[in-house]
Amino acid sequence: MVALRIAIQDASERRSYERELLETRRRADRERERAQVLAATLQRSLIPPTLSPPRGLTAAAHYHNASRDDVGGDFYDLFPMAEDRWGMFLGDVSGKGAGAAAVTSLTRYTLRAAAVNDRDPVAVLHTLDAVLSHEFHGDDPRFCTVIFGVITAAPDGFDVQLATGGHPPRCCCRWTAPHATSPPPGVRPWG
Repeated sequence: MVALRIAIQDASERRSYERELLETRRRADRERERAQVLAATLQRSLIPPTLSPPRGLTAAAHYHNASRDDVGGDFYDLFPMAEDRWGMFLGDVSGKGAGAAAVTSLTRYTLRAAAVNDRDPVAVLHTLDAVLSHEFHGDDPRFCTVIFGVITAAPDGFDVQLATGGHPPRCCCRWTAPHATSPPPGVRPWG
């Protein structure tokens, strides 16, 4: 009779343990879903819903974050600065998560604000560097790379001025010429 009582008690304890594990799993799944919704919402706030290209140009973008669980540091934008001038940028903040999102947000809005006050892409990147240096004092190992440009309407198309800050050099492809690349002014090629 003693052996039967122990077996029933062990089975009862096991069912209780399994119910506890199942409930813990459900709570973890709900928490993960909430974190994914938060990350997706935050990520959408860092990427423009639409691009505003100048008349005569077409612009499109598709962004897919590598992880549904975290916010990435990639960013881009194309926006009007004046009737005949548009700003554009593409960049990446190292890392993921809330820290990268904070730097990304500060970078995006600093670039847009600096572009309103200065037409020179190099000056815009200097402003960004000053703001990021002021906000982050070496205790955060993150870094940011950016290519910033100004598109100006011209009689025969558009003029584009570019400046890079740690970003790879731009690649210029023309319909009428073979593929060509060259670094922007002020950047020395390595090698």
